[in-house]
Amino acid sequence: MNKFSDVITQTLALLQPLSPELQQLPPEIAQISRAEQQGELCLKNQFLKVAGIGELRSASVSSAKIEIANFLFFPEIKTYTPVYAAEFVCLSEKPIVAVIDAKCLLANEGDKEVTELLQQARGKIGYLSPETDMSAWYLESRSGNDIFVRSPSVAQLEELMQLHLQIWQGLIHLFATPKTCTEDLALIHAQKLQHYKDLHRLNYPGVPLLNRSFGEEWTDNYLKNYLFA
Repeated sequence: MNKFSDVITQTLALLQPLSPELQQLPPEIAQISRAEQQGELCLKNQFLKVAGIGELRSASVSSAKIEIANFLFFPEIKTYTPVYAAEFVCLSEKPIVAVIDAKCLLANEGDKEVTELLQQARGKIGYLSPETDMSAWYLESRSGNDIFVRSPSVAQLEELMQLHLQIWQGLIHLFATPKTCTEDLALIHAQKLQHYKDLHRLNYPGVPLLNRSFGEEWTDNYLKNYLFA
């Protein structure tokens, strides 16, 4: 069982008040596995769409060597709803990185509420990693109020996952009353969202693992047409 099973279950459960619809994925995308010397590596995907608001994409990897929980929320382009991203990675039981971020791609009055959610969470911890630990592409995509921690302790990882759930719950409260934008702004939002997705897809740190486990063709299709579509 993935050590992140509980946080995955809770993340999906928090979205239920908005009546999300579980998207039907091809079997080879919904869950795929590969035999390894120390057992099995399994990738599981769950995509939940909330009409008129956006879509949560949950991807998790579990194996004897590495475990990953990845959450992406992409907004409906006709709204001012923010994007959200969180990822937790452990290698051989050792936490490697934890990242939590949200930002409005279209400037609006909701920016303040999103910023406050993140800043309140940041104020609870004293072990954020410096910008020198961040890659150039990440620096471009981040909100500036993000939570980025390399090599957290086990206790810190637990705290960070709880902060993720608190921030996610706060965002869902905002999602419940989405603000719509004009058609012209929706086109701009679509462009900004596509750039955000492309930036993450082209620099996704999990590519070597996916290529090695499932092949380059499968990985390219998965990232381009599913996870960052």
